Amino acid sequence: MPDLRAYAADRSSDRAIELIGERTGRDAAAAEADLAAAAPLGRLLEPAEVAAAVAFFASEDAGCINGQSLVLDGGGLQR
Repeated sequence: MPDLRAYAADRSSDRAIELIGERTGRDAAAAEADLAAAAPLGRLLEPAEVAAAVAFFASEDAGCINGQSLVLDGGGLQR
């Protein structure tokens, strides 16, 4: 399996789940479980988690932050 960082449980993970199913013959539920198990958190990111990070960076509270990249990988960089 490729080095997977993290996927959000939304349309962005649908293709990965489909490919896992095609390559392994697993059904969608088993393919999703494989994808989640490969992620550092052991689960897919929730869309609300990604949205919260985006909302923070768009808020006045983040007004002094610029030129940064936010890595939402569920701990993948720590591996």
